[in-house]
Amino acid sequence: MSDFFESWPVDIVGPVWRAVVLVPLGFLYLRLRYREQDKWRLVLAKEYQNSYGNAGKALVESAIRGILVVLLAAWVLGGLWVLLGVLWHSYIK
Repeated sequence: MSDFFESWPVDIVGPVWRAVVLVPLGFLYLRLRYREQDKWRLVLAKEYQNSYGNAGKALVESAIRGILVVLLAAWVLGGLWVLLGVLWHSYIK
């Protein structure tokens, strides 16, 4: 009985998230990227197992990866900026 109470939010939120967010995103993504009906149906069948939810999930995952790459690059550049600033000011004095 305790397993039910531990997992029920995931069981409810997962399908709702998929139906409300991922499926419409996948549909819009495929329709806007591939204008011809035959092309987007072929891509949907080949790459996303006939599921707009899978297409939306792939889109969200790639967006998150892109954001993380930008944040990592900003963190590295910020660290270099601080390191160069410290080195610059230590040699000037």
